[in-house]
Amino acid sequence: MSLSGLSSRAYREETYTLRRWVEAEQLGESPDRSELANVRPRVLQRLFGAADMGVFLYQREKRQAALNRANAVGSRQFQVVEEGPAGVAGAADMSERVAYMMEDTLEDERWALHVAYHESVHLRSGIRELDVYDHPDVLSLDQINALEDFLAPHLPDEFGGSLMGRGDFLMEGFTEWITISNHSYHEKCAYNKGNVPAANALQQYAMEHLGISLGGLFLYGEEDAMWAQLALLATHLITREDTQDVLDEI
Repeated sequence: MSLSGLSSRAYREETYTLRRWVEAEQLGESPDRSELANVRPRVLQRLFGAADMGVFLYQREKRQAALNRANAVGSRQFQVVEEGPAGVAGAADMSERVAYMMEDTLEDERWALHVAYHESVHLRSGIRELDVYDHPDVLSLDQINALEDFLAPHLPDEFGGSLMGRGDFLMEGFTEWITISNHSYHEKCAYNKGNVPAANALQQYAMEHLGISLGGLFLYGEEDAMWAQLALLATHLITREDTQDVLDEI
């Protein structure tokens, strides 16, 4: 995902300029519009098109406060994106180590803080995908099938029961599972429906039968160890199924 945003500092300076200008306007001081040179044209259009500049300023400063808190929660300075892809609240560029926040996300502070933590987990982990078909050196086809059967109740219908090419499914699932476990749950998150239950099922099974936290490995970017544990988990599932088949025949 290619995004460009305004740095937190630039966004803060823009907010300060708007406040100073609106306050002068409200005092009837006929402020010089040249003072708005560092404000983005689209923002100026909204300002001058607002029915009440005071309300406009209040909303802008509310977003600024949400951004300040999001920066603190995420332990980083977010780039503010004025208009992003539909349905995207935030994003992380693993290569550049940059986190983005959509400006609309800042309208709801609770949501913004949740998104901030989620994106910070992405950057902390650094794991870009978890595609079970991309690691034939670790997972056999039988092991992959065992994992797919185990996760079947949580896979979206459009997957057709397969995780092939779905590397973001478990990656986002563990990212959001960690966010919920360590920070907060938010009903707006699209990953609540399938991704998180799938990650939670793997996490609980691994803890019960292997004594290992897949979520912990994911959070600290222990990708090789995570694949090794997923392979062990898949083998355990196969063994359990084989044992059950034997018991059924007795």
